[in-house]
Amino acid sequence: ANLCFVDIDNHFIELPEDLPQFPNKLEFVQEVSEILMAFGIPPEGNLHCSESASKLKRLRASELVSDKRNGNIAGSPLHSYEFLKENETIARLQALVKRTGVSLEKLEVREDPSSNKDLKVQCDEEELRIYQLNIQIREVFANRFTQMFADYEVFVIQPSQDKESWFTNREQMQNFDKASFLSDQPEPYLPFLSRFLETQMFASFIDNKIMCHDDDDKDPVLRVFDSRVDKIRLLNVRTPTLRTSMYQKCTTVDEA
Repeated sequence: ANLCFVDIDNHFIELPEDLPQFPNKLEFVQEVSEILMAFGIPPEGNLHCSESASKLKRLRASELVSDKRNGNIAGSPLHSYEFLKENETIARLQALVKRTGVSLEKLEVREDPSSNKDLKVQCDEEELRIYQLNIQIREVFANRFTQMFADYEVFVIQPSQDKESWFTNREQMQNFDKASFLSDQPEPYLPFLSRFLETQMFASFIDNKIMCHDDDDKDPVLRVFDSRVDKIRLLNVRTPTLRTSMYQKCTTVDEA
C-alpha cells in the first residue's frame, strides 16, 4: 500500500492509492513541462492513467532506443561506442565488464573515415543537449526542495555526546524535531511532509548533517544543498514563522 513502482523502461508509474499530493503540484508540473517543451520534448502528462499506460506499454524496445526522451542515443551500438569512447562513462563501463573477460577495445568500428568527423560533432551536440536538459530538470527539483526545507537546520537536534557514542545509540536518538517543523509549515504541505519526514532518505540526510559540521568534511550533496539554502536566505529574507505556500519558480536555470 505504501510502495511506488517506477518502470523506467516502459515509462510506467504505479502509485499507491493514498499517495499525498506533492506541494504546489500543478505549478511544479508546469515548470518542468516548460523545460521539456523548450527542448522539444512533449510532456507525457499523467503517466499512471490507464490510457497513457497502455499507449506507452505498446512501445517496442527498438523505438525507445531512438525516442530521444530517455537519454539513449539513436543508431547502432557502434555509434554509442564512438559517443562514449572519449567520455568518462566508458572507463566505468570497462571496469565493470572487465571481470567478465570482455574488453570494449576489441570492438572493430568499420566506418567511412569521412563520416567520423560529422558523427563526432553530432554526438557532441547531442551530449551537450542531454546534459543541459538533465541539469535544468535537476535544478528545478533542487529549488523546490530547498524552498520547502530552507529552515530545516533550526530543527536539527544536535547530540550532546561525542559522535561515536551518538552513532552507537543512533536507533534510540531523535535527530530532528518533526513536530515543531511541521507546525511551522503551510497547511497544504502537511500531508506530503509528514510522510516525507519518515523516509529513509530524509533520515540519512539529517544523519549526514549531524555527522559533518565542517564544510571540508561534508558530504558533497549536502554541501550543495546547504549552499542553495544559504542563497535562498540571502534572496528571501524571512523568519521560520513567515513561511507561505506561495510557489517560487527556479531562478538559477540559466546560470546552471
